[in-house]
Amino acid sequence: MKERVEGKENPREIERLEEAHISVFGQGHFGRPLTERLKQISPPTLRVDAVGGAKGAERDMLNIDAARRSKLLILATRPDQVAPTLRGVRDYVQIEAQVLSFAANTSSERNLSTEMLARASGRPAARGMADTHFNISAFVLGEKFSTRGYEFIFEKLSRLKPLVLKNDAALDRYSIMLSHLLVALLMERAGEIRSAEPHAHFLSAQKEFPYDLKDLLSFSLSDDAEGSLKEVATPGGISERFRNALLKKPDMKPADLLLMVAESLKH
Repeated sequence: MKERVEGKENPREIERLEEAHISVFGQGHFGRPLTERLKQISPPTLRVDAVGGAKGAERDMLNIDAARRSKLLILATRPDQVAPTLRGVRDYVQIEAQVLSFAANTSSERNLSTEMLARASGRPAARGMADTHFNISAFVLGEKFSTRGYEFIFEKLSRLKPLVLKNDAALDRYSIMLSHLLVALLMERAGEIRSAEPHAHFLSAQKEFPYDLKDLLSFSLSDDAEGSLKEVATPGGISERFRNALLKKPDMKPADLLLMVAESLKH
């Protein structure tokens, strides 16, 4: 029996949708919750596969197998693994595949822009940023990247409606401000600073961060604030810089803190 799509017989389209795959490369502290979140919001016609946990040649083969079957390749790897991952699968990606990276592009020594992702993969690319509890998120879409079939990601990934920003620079600034906010909230809950409200108030006034103060202060976060701080504030990363600065000077003005960390990332 033939099936119908929007009133028209199209069994080939039904078959294509039933076999559609998304692969999430990287199953670390962000990749794991991202995979679970995508499974929660994705339509039943789409399968979300986790790709990670292996090393060396085994990892390379798993990446290639995932690239061969996936219409959307989502990168949740460390920033320094983005380019190697894409180079390793470039010759195996489907002609209609696209790339979406959640790696933070905050180092002057590394280019993780949508243009670079497209060059490395040979496919249209986009970038995203979100917290691990998916309170807020934002995206920038590269040339020829289409959200068709993946609207659920760009509309429902986070509790507050995801933002679509104009360019890579805007997403880079958003990433820094998200890190600023999360560190302040977690440090408040861990008792390391008196209040995160001045930081949330300052950030809510920035054009790349158009959120209400009450929404920022009501973030869903882990009950283990100290454990979360250790997880997000990895050595040399953005979050560690925010935390170290606030530990040294807990009453630092939010504007001064943001500027100091942003400037440190340029060197």
